[in-house]
Amino acid sequence: MSAPRPEARPVVAPVEAVKAPEVVPAPVVVPAVVAAAATVPEPIDETAGTTNLLQLARRLHEEHVKEGAEKRDALIAEGHATAARLVAEAEAKQRAQNTILDKERSVLEDKIDGLRTFEREYRQKLKSYIEGQLHDLDAASPVGAESAQKPSYQGFGS
Repeated sequence: MSAPRPEARPVVAPVEAVKAPEVVPAPVVVPAVVAAAATVPEPIDETAGTTNLLQLARRLHEEHVKEGAEKRDALIAEGHATAARLVAEAEAKQRAQNTILDKERSVLEDKIDGLRTFEREYRQKLKSYIEGQLHDLDAASPVGAESAQKPSYQGFGS
């Protein structure tokens, strides 16, 4: 039999001897909120750090709520202004259309009055003409005056 072989173990350097490569952070654009958080000094203990973080979160929340309320109020005011402008424009347009309609109505009423006057005059002239024709017919009658005064009713049993 052969002698037992010793196991091959990798050579491990002590932890202190291994040096991690240096990591250089890439430049990053940090939003104002994170930048404000970065300016908070390092807390001495975790309770103070948590308190500071909560205060920062509350402040940021209040700022966002305030900005939202201001934006909401501005949008509502803009909406009211737009609505008022649209209503005013619609009312002005309606007044203009009513003015045009009133003028057209007045013109039509004048035409109707003119047609009524024409009808009245036409009927009067027609009546005068027909009466004149009847008068001329009576005057030019070949039958004597006696027969004109005495109607003859033949065939009615007289």
